[in-house]
Amino acid sequence: MATPAWFHRLRTNLAYDGMVVMIDTNILSDISIRENWTNDYAFLMNSPPKTLKIKIGFGVWDELVGAENTMPADQKNKQLQFVETYRKLGKILIDHMPVSLFSPGDRTTFDVLNAALAATNLSKKDARTAADGLVNGIHLLTSERRLREGVAKAIKNKHVLAILRRQKLNTALDDILTSLKKPSEA
Repeated sequence: MATPAWFHRLRTNLAYDGMVVMIDTNILSDISIRENWTNDYAFLMNSPPKTLKIKIGFGVWDELVGAENTMPADQKNKQLQFVETYRKLGKILIDHMPVSLFSPGDRTTFDVLNAALAATNLSKKDARTAADGLVNGIHLLTSERRLREGVAKAIKNKHVLAILRRQKLNTALDDILTSLKKPSEA
C-alpha cells in the first residue's frame, strides 16, 4: 500500500499518541455506506492505528446520529456499525461532546475561533469542525470542495487570521486540510 503525499504533511499529535486526522461526513459516507474506496481511503482505513488514527469530531458525529440525519435506517445502521467496528480496533476516535475536551485556555480559543469562522462563509457545522481541528492540531481530510474553499477563504479573513497567529495555530491551508478526490473523480 503506497503512502499518500498528504500523510507526510501530518505531525505527531502528542495528545493522541501519534498521527491523527479528522474526516468529514462525506468521507465517512464514502467509506462506510457507499464503499467507494480510493487509494487514499484504503490507506486511511488499512494503516495500523499506531500509524494513523481517525478522529470523528462532534459535528460529524452529530450529523450521523442526530435528528437531522434523514438517511434510511439501514444506511444509518451500517454507518454506525462501521464506526463501532473501527472504534473497537482503536482506529477511530469519537467525540460525543459538543466540543472536544480542551484545557481551559484551549476551550476559550476554540470558542473565539469557532465564532470567528462561523461569521465567515463557513456553515456552523463546518466552522465547528475546522475550529476543532485547528485548536487540537489535527489535520482535516475532506472530499467536499465547498469545505476546502470555505476554509481557504476563512483563514484569509483578518479577524480569523489574527486569532490563528495570536494562538500560534496553523495558517497555511495545506497544514490545515487536504482535499481528497471523490471516488467518482479518482
